[in-house]
Formats: sequence, C-alpha cells, structure tokens
Amino acid sequence: SLSEDDACSLLELYFYNAIHSDSLNEAKYAVDRLTDTLTSDSARVAILRSIYAEQTQGTRAAADELRKCTFTTPELLKRHVAIIKSTGDKSALIDSLIELLDTIPADPEVWSELGETYYQLGLYQQSVYCFEEVLLSQPLAYNIYARTGEVLLSYMRSSTNTKQKETLLTDAMKRFARAVELSDDYIRGLCGLLIATKELLLIKSTSKMVSKLHDHTKLNIERVIADSEGPDIEAAKLVLA
Repeated sequence: SLSEDDACSLLELYFYNAIHSDSLNEAKYAVDRLTDTLTSDSARVAILRSIYAEQTQGTRAAADELRKCTFTTPELLKRHVAIIKSTGDKSALIDSLIELLDTIPADPEVWSELGETYYQLGLYQQSVYCFEEVLLSQPLAYNIYARTGEVLLSYMRSSTNTKQKETLLTDAMKRFARAVELSDDYIRGLCGLLIATKELLLIKSTSKMVSKLHDHTKLNIERVIADSEGPDIEAAKLVLA
C-alpha cells in the first residue's frame, strides 16, 4: 500500500491536472481529501486551497486562504507573490518580493524578478542592484550580465547629465563585454556591446580602445548572423543597419 506521503503526492498531482483541465469538481475533491489527511493548517494544503479559490472566486479569496495558515514558509510567500503578480500591482509585487527575500535572501530567481519589476517602473538603479545580487550567486550567468547592461543603457537614456551618461555607458559596456567573454556567440550580449560602444564614441570619440572594441564587435555580429537564424538574429540585423 502507498505511504501517506506518496498518497498525498498523487492527490496533489491529481489536483493540478484537474485545475489545468478546468475540472473544478475533481480539484475540490482532491484538495478536500488532502485537507482531511494533512489538516487545513498545512502550508501544502493552504497553497492548493488558494489555487482553487483563485480559479473559483478570484485573487482576494486566494489571498484569504493563505492567511488562514498560522505560520509562514517560502512556498506560501511564493504563492502570495504569484497572486499579487496576477493583479498587476507593481508596488505591491515589490513589497511581496522583498518580504520573500527576508526568508530566502540568496534566491536568484526572486532577485531577478524584483529587478525586472523595478525596471518596469523605471527604477533603474534599484534594478541594477538586484541583478548584481543574482550575479553574486551565479557569477557565470552571461545572460544576467547582458540584462544588467540593458538596464544600464535604459538608465543612461533617462539621464540628462553628460558625465553620468558616460559612467553608465562605461558600466554597460563592461557588463556586455563580460557576457560576451563568457559566451562569445551570445548575440544579445554582442548587440548590447555594439550599442554601448557606439553611444560611448559619441561622447568619447577619441577613445581608441572603445573604437577598436566597437569594430571588433561588429565583425563578430556579422559572423554570428552568417552562421545562425532566429528572432534574435533578425533583431541583430536591425542593430547593424
């Protein structure tokens, strides 16, 4: 016979299959069985009841189900983040992500989502900080280096101070260069590096190092385009144009 844990895992799988197929009666049966087995104060049950409530009554009811749990776990907080995210309230999402980081301070996915949320609100400095936190735990994540460079480019475009623009462009160039160093065919990093060096040359037209890097990057993009295809390659062609 199945152990209690195995039986609960099967019921949980049954619940998610029922939710995905919009079979709400079957989903309720599964969550009620789990409630009888694990008690309603279980974080595992609270999450499932929250998902069911969201499907049948909306986000407020889903949040209410989580509040019934008398303790907090990372899983409960992540579920709360998902509920807030579905409402589109960016400020509340930031608060819930920060609360989650108080519990799991080194989680790169949470830092990344917080960085993207700050970016969407135009809070570029905070966004950069978040992506730098990701890099502390994932120092070889070339995509995060490139994303940090992209945020710095947006930060630069929002600035009216020439000196600050130069500093931000230099920082962006370094992030893109690191991304390309880690993955020399990473087209997103190459395109970012081309844009950053081009913009920097408008400010520092006499910089031989930046000029040389710009020309070298352009040749690398042309090489990658010749050997590859896909949406990123089409975007790269526009950058070269």
